[in-house]
Amino acid sequence: MRGSKSRVVALAAFGGCFLAFWAPASAQGPADPAQRAAQVGPEVASTGPGGESPADSGAATDLEAQSPDPASPAGFASDLDRTAAAVRLAWRAEADGLAERARRARRVALQYGMWNFDPAARALIGPELKGAGLEQAQAAVVLSPDLPAARMALAREIWLEGDSPIVAVRTAFGALLAIPRHFESSVWFSATTLYICTLALIAGGLLTLAIFGVLAFFHAAHDIGDLISSAMPAFARAALLGAVMLAPLALQQGLLGLALTLFSVGLIYGAIRQRLVLCVAAIAVLVGMFPMARLVGVLLTAYVEPPIEAAIFATDGFALPGDMSLLESAAETDPMAAMALAVAARRSGDLSDAEARYQRLLQQDPAHYTAANNAANVNVELDRLESAIDLYRRSVEMRDSATVRFNLSQAQGQAFKLDDVGPSLAAAQRLDSERVAELTLLQGSDLAMFTIDFPLPRRMLWDRVLAAGFAGSGEPFAAELRSAIAPGVLGHNEQVSVGAFALIAILSLMGASRVKRSQWCNRCGRRMCPRCEPDLGDEADCESCNRLFKHPETTDREMRVARVNALRFRELRLARVRLIGSILLPGVAGALSRCPWASFIGSLSAAVAILVVVWRNGVSPDPLVAGAVASMAFGLIAVLAVFCYVASVAVSLAARSRS
Repeated sequence: MRGSKSRVVALAAFGGCFLAFWAPASAQGPADPAQRAAQVGPEVASTGPGGESPADSGAATDLEAQSPDPASPAGFASDLDRTAAAVRLAWRAEADGLAERARRARRVALQYGMWNFDPAARALIGPELKGAGLEQAQAAVVLSPDLPAARMALAREIWLEGDSPIVAVRTAFGALLAIPRHFESSVWFSATTLYICTLALIAGGLLTLAIFGVLAFFHAAHDIGDLISSAMPAFARAALLGAVMLAPLALQQGLLGLALTLFSVGLIYGAIRQRLVLCVAAIAVLVGMFPMARLVGVLLTAYVEPPIEAAIFATDGFALPGDMSLLESAAETDPMAAMALAVAARRSGDLSDAEARYQRLLQQDPAHYTAANNAANVNVELDRLESAIDLYRRSVEMRDSATVRFNLSQAQGQAFKLDDVGPSLAAAQRLDSERVAELTLLQGSDLAMFTIDFPLPRRMLWDRVLAAGFAGSGEPFAAELRSAIAPGVLGHNEQVSVGAFALIAILSLMGASRVKRSQWCNRCGRRMCPRCEPDLGDEADCESCNRLFKHPETTDREMRVARVNALRFRELRLARVRLIGSILLPGVAGALSRCPWASFIGSLSAAVAILVVVWRNGVSPDPLVAGAVASMAFGLIAVLAVFCYVASVAVSLAARSRS
């Protein structure tokens, strides 16, 4: 005789091992662009908090000493030297303080399309300068406003000042909101988050299949034994079914093969809602193992995809000669490569080449507002103000932007079209008053032309990353990930895995209508088998409990009282076991309370919480973009997952108490 206690013990032994057993493959991190970016930042770090020059502060590190020789085989492209020299000149000029130096460097960086001058910001908040002060953190945010690490460093310094804790909290949340605006950090965070979600789908789905499969195991063992001999002992029946279910492991199909047999047993012995949840759990496992695993592989290796890597380094000013050659060979058919080369030409000072490249981009894509704005800036430098004004207006027609309208006002002022300057600035302020205020502050009293280039569009980069995923470039990583749980043909072939689960689902549902399934008595836990007791019918209680509770007049009073007391004591004992199992074992609460959706959500939430704690600092090294915001972001995810887990357990226990 098997009861609820035996089911809970079996779940503890079988289901609880899944998350512990699951040992995912090690993740490969993206190439660290900060290694190349280190060529620019050190001089900024060597400037004292008061804004004194490196020579005055006695710093030994100088940007000039760090810049490589472009003539050497390993040197960088010439645009690095020109851009770095311009920023260095702005930084080293006499200033009243660090804030003014940062604003001047920010202005020059914007003119070259570097909206986030990460190397300098990283240098200001680097580990060797930890606790350097509020002024340096503020300067880092000015230089790279979208760098989450810089904003988080500023939040820390504001908090340590102690005067504005609310401002510190708002700044910290601002660091979270900056993540999608910074391509490198968005890729890193997306890779880690999707990696955790992928493993959670796999682990949560497998755990759900295991829970419901184990709950039905004893019934399935009894029923399959009846097919051979009704006299077969219980241990032999369990051994027979166990051998059948473990056969996929012997055939080198791993946990995914075992999940197939658990899926089948759960479908045969489950109610309609349980079957639906089992199908969703199986889909979650397959989605995690194949498409999501491939996407994670693409994100984790995004910076080593040759076209993407070369385009990013070219537009950031740190391209190697090999990167430029790769972009040149792809520019005819690849808009991203063509755009990267145009930006690089502009920064290297080859304005005629830059203008020609931007014009080709506009011919290929007349709606390319970024190319139109940047081409207009090139025309301003070439003193073709009328052409520049036409291109600015063309860019605005494609996509209205406060930055483009600010550039337009600059060109109109330079062309002495003073009546048009005011309306252009007013339109820019209506679109984004904060952006216009920042640009006006950066320009200050300097009457020189100040126009802002757009960087390589993030959407263009993301499109390439996703296209690489659909092209299967993340498959090597996905295959390594799957090898831990599906080393055989199920893990190697997506179509075979999907087909196997679909076939098992169809056969199990067809067989469920033909199997006379045994079940537990709701009151005493005794097995009720329609083959062993042909007169059983559809009763939920065994014959003894049915007579005891529905026809008490046919029983002896003293024996009835003793029996009822024994059943109550049994129920109290099992209730304690169920409570402990429901809290400690993910998904068990919903399964025991006949709330399959709560079971699946609980399994999934527990997997997310555990995985976030394991990879709270990311699955790959932080490329100096996240800083403390990584712990904050993943901590919030963990809190949300724990809340969902607690809610699923509470709903399950409430449903159990009502029943």
